[in-house]
Amino acid sequence: MSRCREPKDCALLREDYLECLHHSKEKKRKISVKPVVKKNQGNVDHVTGDKIPKSFVFSREKLPGPLKQLQMDLRKLMLPYTALNLREKKRNNLRDFLNVSGPMGVTHFLILSKTETASYLRVARTPQGPTLTFKIHEYSTAQDVAQSQLRPRCPQDLFKNPPLIVLSGFGSGEQHLKLTTIMFQNIFPAIDINTKKRKISVKSVVKKNQGNVDHVTGDKIPKSFVFSRGKLPGPLKQLQMDLRKLMLPYTALNLREKKRNNLRDFLNVSGPMGVTHFLILSKTETAPYLRVARTPQGPTLIFKIHEYSTAQDVAQSQLRPRCPQDLFKNPPLIVLSGFGSGEQHLKLTTIMFQNIFPAIDINTVKLASCQRVVLLNYNKDTKLIDFRHYSIRLQPVGVSRRIRKFVQKHQVPDLRSLQDVSDFVTKAGYGSESEADDEAATVTLASDLGRVNRASTKSAVKLQEIGPRMTLQLIKVEEGLCSGSVIFSEYGIVGDKKKQEENQEEDEDNQDDDDDDLEKK
Repeated sequence: MSRCREPKDCALLREDYLECLHHSKEKKRKISVKPVVKKNQGNVDHVTGDKIPKSFVFSREKLPGPLKQLQMDLRKLMLPYTALNLREKKRNNLRDFLNVSGPMGVTHFLILSKTETASYLRVARTPQGPTLTFKIHEYSTAQDVAQSQLRPRCPQDLFKNPPLIVLSGFGSGEQHLKLTTIMFQNIFPAIDINTKKRKISVKSVVKKNQGNVDHVTGDKIPKSFVFSRGKLPGPLKQLQMDLRKLMLPYTALNLREKKRNNLRDFLNVSGPMGVTHFLILSKTETAPYLRVARTPQGPTLIFKIHEYSTAQDVAQSQLRPRCPQDLFKNPPLIVLSGFGSGEQHLKLTTIMFQNIFPAIDINTVKLASCQRVVLLNYNKDTKLIDFRHYSIRLQPVGVSRRIRKFVQKHQVPDLRSLQDVSDFVTKAGYGSESEADDEAATVTLASDLGRVNRASTKSAVKLQEIGPRMTLQLIKVEEGLCSGSVIFSEYGIVGDKKKQEENQEEDEDNQDDDDDDLEKK
């Protein structure tokens, strides 16, 4: 072997084949070092060309337990470009972190601190700033958010990629807001929407969100929470469960309530889950009440429940109660009657109940999805609202019950008591079959529905009550969510009465002054 370190120094030894072979191998080995440069390219943002932003999340003083958990949550949020298990010691100062940040490529510091009055978060650009100092008014840790959800979701691979950043309301043009925008935009890696991976991920998100959008109105599908405020007796608890089943499938059927939960807890959860309405049951010494509220800012309709029957009570009063398993897979239709008097509170009631269920398009709706209907009938004389819940059933006209059951169930009938098969076909059915032949209750189907009801044939529409049943009276309308000014009150608005009395007193005072002036003249 040659003692020369470089192949160029071996020019005089070219005649030696082994020496030249040795230096050719050395040259290939040095060329193979180039992939190290490719590894370093992984720290460069392919969109901006700059190095990928990395961060340190640490504290400057001793933090209480919740703030320590918040610090750990911020580290997880900044993954994968942060030090999750960054160790801090009392003797470490800011210069120590700054000395380490350079070789490690750290571009930002997130520093938590606590004073006697409040907690603070500093977001700083290394090594020369600037630094934004934020006062933390309220905060919830990731554990608190997960405990407030019915089905918390946090898969293991969720933090393999950095998050997207969305800024809203920072476009006022003020200098400090512009600086805040630039700081938070640069704290996460930039994305290129034209890259293949980003395109696929964005498309999947759009498809998931399309399932929550009403294809008729273009708005998000209304969802609801049904819960109580205060302790309810047994029958009212059953009524609450029946209302949850009525609002299916866009409600939380197994919503858990605790004594320490207040209205703000439900409101905080409603936003991420897309909940648009609250149905709140309560009980006083005089009567039970039902509040129907629009989230997050109202209005709120307060109904007094004069009478009610649960779904179980309705089923026990029927000879043949009907409630198939797939009855609640689709939302019910809504029918309002008697609300067209033009009064403001009735218009508001109409809009509220129309928007509490998804809208339908009569040109594209599938008949198989129309299985339930909610009927609200307003009586002008008594000012009461009859609340009913029915299931919709179609039966072919002119077909006996025996034949219909045979076609639907495909079961071999019992013919032992009959002399001939024709007896099974021609034998009269039950007396209630005459109701199906009523012309007022028949429709001509545009498409096939099931095995019995065929297109362009007449079918009888039958409604069977499934409950719950309520008799309601609108007593108050509040502008906000269970708060705010009173828009309508059945017993009169106290504020308006006071204003009327004040105006009458002013008019009387003005008339007295005019009379005094006339007497002087």
